[in-house]
Amino acid sequence: MFKSLRNVALSAAIALGTIAGVSAPANASDLRVVAGSGGIYFSIGDRHDRRARRHHRARAYGRGVCRSGQAVRKAAHRHGLRRAHVVRRNHRVVRVAGKRHGYRTVVTFANARGCPRIR
Repeated sequence: MFKSLRNVALSAAIALGTIAGVSAPANASDLRVVAGSGGIYFSIGDRHDRRARRHHRARAYGRGVCRSGQAVRKAAHRHGLRRAHVVRRNHRVVRVAGKRHGYRTVVTFANARGCPRIR
């Protein structure tokens, strides 16, 4: 048991030295040794996995809400409102008012991703 662990550690050290000598990464944290159920493998470069990047994008761009500008654009382009503006916004709805065919019209969007129209 001890002999096989020693061999694995020695092989990993030799492989790590070879990889580091062939391509020196720009940052020391760019080189990773990962031991999983599929064996031991080395990774150079990308420090973040896809889930972490996706989570960061979702947080950075506020994907879970209907932004005011998005609601106004959708009311103007898809529902034909002129001079569209937000008249009410809370945690549930975003209401956009404007003129359509000369009459005042109000369009209500849910405060969720994609601004789905309620009424």
